[in-house]
Amino acid sequence: MNELKGCFKCGTNAVIALLLMTALVVALLYVRFVGGDLGRGGEVEQHKRVLLWEMELAVRDRALQLNAMLLLEDPFEREDRYEKFLSRAQGFMIAWRHFWKLSLSAKEQRTLEVLNAAAWRSSLLQRELIDLLQMEQQGEAKRRFLAEMVSAQQQVFSAIEELMQLIQRSSQSRLTQATMEYRWAEFFIVLLILLLFAAGALIVWKVRRNLIALQHSVVEAKKEAEVALQKQNQAETLLERVQSESVPASALVSQGVEQSMPSSDVSVAEHSDLRILVAEDNLVNQQVVALMLEQLGYADDRVDLVANGVEVLHAVESAVYDLIFMDLQMPMMGGEEATRKIISRYPIGSRPRIVAMTANALKGDRERCLSLGMDGYLSKPISLSKLSVVLEQMPYRCGVGMPVCDAVDVAALEALRADMVDGALVLVELLNNFFSESKYLLSSLHQAQKKGDYEKMGHAVHTLKSSSLSLGATALSERCRILEQQIRQDKVVELSIQIEAIGTEYRRVCEDFNALLGYYGQL
Repeated sequence: MNELKGCFKCGTNAVIALLLMTALVVALLYVRFVGGDLGRGGEVEQHKRVLLWEMELAVRDRALQLNAMLLLEDPFEREDRYEKFLSRAQGFMIAWRHFWKLSLSAKEQRTLEVLNAAAWRSSLLQRELIDLLQMEQQGEAKRRFLAEMVSAQQQVFSAIEELMQLIQRSSQSRLTQATMEYRWAEFFIVLLILLLFAAGALIVWKVRRNLIALQHSVVEAKKEAEVALQKQNQAETLLERVQSESVPASALVSQGVEQSMPSSDVSVAEHSDLRILVAEDNLVNQQVVALMLEQLGYADDRVDLVANGVEVLHAVESAVYDLIFMDLQMPMMGGEEATRKIISRYPIGSRPRIVAMTANALKGDRERCLSLGMDGYLSKPISLSKLSVVLEQMPYRCGVGMPVCDAVDVAALEALRADMVDGALVLVELLNNFFSESKYLLSSLHQAQKKGDYEKMGHAVHTLKSSSLSLGATALSERCRILEQQIRQDKVVELSIQIEAIGTEYRRVCEDFNALLGYYGQL
């Protein structure tokens, strides 16, 4: 499972790295786009300048041609100058139309319209002035037209100059904006490169860590396989010896086994009503211990077999046992952890005796097991004499008594049991109903929180508060009351904290109720 989680995290990091690479490519394309846009804008502005220069040159050339016509007296030469004058007028209009087709701002469009109007007015005045040249009396009108024409040409040059300034400001603004975009893009690209490098380093580190963890898992699996094979071989050898000898318990004395047994007036057969639980993951070892117990006078219905610590806890909660033979090395949960949980749940005198079974038989194992709270120690291979000695040390029944509860008021439950007929059975049913109902209520509470349905949240927590108080879970009931009050006061920020606290307290209550189910179930 841990390897799968590691692979999933590595895959997630790889996806993040891929997204960062995609963002980096997009950023580079954006920089290229900005550069291309700036280049295209510069080309358009340069084209505008060229067209303005052409229009200005056309206006100046027309003025020079007109001045030459005023000075010439020969009509043929005037006719030739007039043709050049018309061609320059056409050049101005062509440049103006090209300029109008370009991408223009609102100010540029208005200024271009003013330029066109001034140029058109100057062209009309120039043509009228040329017509005056054919008349004899032209002095006063000529001077008037020249003054108006100069004014119109000044408007033309002013409009051209204003367009030049607009183009210059637009170019500077575009350059400033492009510079800012380049700087932000460079910063973003550097940041993406750093993040991409960090993500790559993280992926390499996690892959290396997972490989090391996988190697450790393989080594541990090999060690467990070797231990299991050793236990299997020892168990098979012992089983063959027990089956071949088939020594009854009464014959142990004649074989001298009584020398190793403690002196007692009570024989093993007198304790044959003890309820025994054998926790052993090896099937052959289970058969060996069961066969030995049978030869010592214990019926099959007085001996139960489980394969790990989790099954031990379930068995102790559901039935009464006087003695547990606990193997230390088991999958899912070892014997030491299972022993700690039993000792923490049940007080001395009301919990079963626990005898450790181990194939290691190292120095200090016995002391370590006894320090955990175990009542005895057996080294493998197990023999009838060793097993008989342990059973001889069981002079009374232990059974499961009232467990010690921290999250539940046991006195309230006992008072409730005393007020009812078959109170223990009623409490067992009530506790089972609480488990099923509370799981549904907590699920409804979390779903309502995600949807923001405070009315449904209030209903769920109110119901959980009442049922918890009825069964003595006062702390859980108080947590529910506080949450209910916060919902009424719209303290939305504090809801998640209180719901988490309710979940923690609920788990403590469930542990106590599970222990109480084992106690009331035996009554």
